[in-house]
Amino acid sequence: LHHSFIGSQKLTKKSIVNGRVFFNHEYGVKLKKTSGKHFFINKNNASDYVAAFFSKNLIGIQFHPEKSQKTGIELIKLIL
Repeated sequence: LHHSFIGSQKLTKKSIVNGRVFFNHEYGVKLKKTSGKHFFINKNNASDYVAAFFSKNLIGIQFHPEKSQKTGIELIKLIL
């Protein structure tokens, strides 16, 4: 996962997981605007897709953390 951080950064650097995650690129949500929320972007040759977003008590993930080995486990621990 090649990601970028978009929007105002309220997360600490310690809470951001770095690594590769498993994606099914058949489906995706294209980024239209950030509206001040936290987005991680999956960089694709054709376009950028939202990989995850964080807003108050809502977390959305568009990849499989359970299939993403160490990176996925770290992310699940942060969420729980």
